[in-house]
Amino acid sequence: MARRMLTGVVLTLVVASCPCWPALPEPIDECMIPVLMDVPMYAEILDPDQLVIKLEPVAATTYEGCIDIEILSNFDAELRCGITPTGRVHGQYSCWLDDPSVPATLCGAVARRRVCVRADKVNIVRAIPQANVHIADVTLTIVPDHIVVHGSTVHTSNQVGF
Repeated sequence: MARRMLTGVVLTLVVASCPCWPALPEPIDECMIPVLMDVPMYAEILDPDQLVIKLEPVAATTYEGCIDIEILSNFDAELRCGITPTGRVHGQYSCWLDDPSVPATLCGAVARRRVCVRADKVNIVRAIPQANVHIADVTLTIVPDHIVVHGSTVHTSNQVGF
C-alpha cells in the first residue's frame, strides 16, 4: 500500500509539470534537441598547382627567387618550409618565409606570405643547358600554433654536390 501511494505522488508531480494541451488540436513544441558537430581544423594554400619559384642569378654562383602564396585557415598556425634538391644542378639550397605566423582567417580573408629560395655555390658546369630545369622542391608545412615549439627555426637548408 505504501508503494501505491508513492507511485501516485510521483505521477501527480509529473502530470503537474507537463504542459497542458490546448483545447483545440495545435502543435506544441515538446522539446529541443541540441545538434552537435566536431568542427575540424582547416587550412588551405590556394592554387598550389600554379605555384612555381623561378631562380634568377644574383651573383656568379648564387641564384634566388620568391613567390607570394595565399593561405586560408580556421586556426592560428606556423608555416614552415623545407627544400629537397633534385640533384640536376648541384649547390647549397635553402628556403625561408617572410613571416611564418599564419592567423586564423575566419572572415574569409587570406593570409599572404612570401616563400623564397636561394641556391649558393651552384655548379652549372655539370648541367645540360636548357630552360626551366626542375632543380628542387619546396615543401610547406602548416603547424597548428598550439603545438608549435616557439623559438624553433623556420629556415632549412639542403646541400647537393660532390
